[in-house]
Amino acid sequence: MKFLIIFVAVMLVWRLPLSIRNAESATFKHWLGIWKKISSFKNWNRHLKYSLVVLLPTIVGIIFFYCLQPLFWGLVSMALEIVLLVYVLLHADVNRHLTQYQQALQEGDLNKAYQLARKNLSLKQDEDDFSTINERVIKRLQYRWFSYFFLVIFWYVLADVGGVLLTWLSVQYARENQSDEKSSVYLRVLEFIPARLVGLTFVLAGNFKQALPVWRHYLKMWYAKNDDLLFDIGCNALAEGRECRQWSRASENAAAAAAELEEWQRMHNYSISIWLVIIAIATLGGWML
Repeated sequence: MKFLIIFVAVMLVWRLPLSIRNAESATFKHWLGIWKKISSFKNWNRHLKYSLVVLLPTIVGIIFFYCLQPLFWGLVSMALEIVLLVYVLLHADVNRHLTQYQQALQEGDLNKAYQLARKNLSLKQDEDDFSTINERVIKRLQYRWFSYFFLVIFWYVLADVGGVLLTWLSVQYARENQSDEKSSVYLRVLEFIPARLVGLTFVLAGNFKQALPVWRHYLKMWYAKNDDLLFDIGCNALAEGRECRQWSRASENAAAAAAELEEWQRMHNYSISIWLVIIAIATLGGWML
C-alpha cells in the first residue's frame, strides 16, 4: 500500500501542472509566529520549544489520520496521505526554476542567474561570488532534494504519516533557526542514516571506486554537515577518472556550467528509480504492506 501511495504522489508531482513551491513554508512560518507572539518564548528551553512547535502538531496529525482509518475502508486516509506527500514533495520539485536558471547561464546573463538562484534555488543572499555560483547552486539543490524528497519518503516508509509530519516540521524548524546551531540537532538525528543511504546510492549509480572511499570516510562522522557529505560523494560519483570532479566556473564557461546541472539531475533520477524499486520489492515481499 505504501508503495502505491508513494508512486501516485510522485507521479502527480512529476506529471500534473501543479504550482511549484519554494523551500520555505508560509503555513509553518504562521504557526511559528503564533508562538513567537509570546514575549518569553525565545527564552524557553529549546527542547520545550521543539516539542510545542514540532512534536505537538505531529501528534495531532497522527491522531487525526488514525481516526480516519475506519472510514470507507481507509480510502479517505489514503487520499489524504497522497495529498500530504504531494504538498511536501512539491517543495523538492525545482525543474521549472532550474530551467530558468540554466537558460540565464546559457545566455551569459550571470546577474539574472544569480537573482534566480537567490529567489528560487535556495542560494543564500550573502553568497555573491559569480565564479562559484554554479557549484553552490548544485550543493543547495542537492540538499534541498534530499531534505524534501528522500528524507520525507524514508521516514514515511518507517513511520507512516507521523514520519512525514515530523520530518517536514523539523526541516522547517531548522530553516527558521539557522543562526542557532543547537536547534538543528533534531534534524541531524533524522538525517544521519538517510543521508548516508543517499550517499551510498550515489556510489552505486556513479563511479563506484572513486566514491566509495569518500562515503566510508563520512560514514561515522556525526558532526559532518550533510550538504557537504552529499556534495563530496556526488562529485566523486560523477568523476570520470580517479580525480574528484571539477566543475566549470559560470563566469568563464556559462554554457558548460549549465550543461553540468543535467548530470546532477540524472543522478537524482537514477537514485529515485533505485529506491522506488527497493520499496516495490519490499512491498511485494510483504514487509511494507
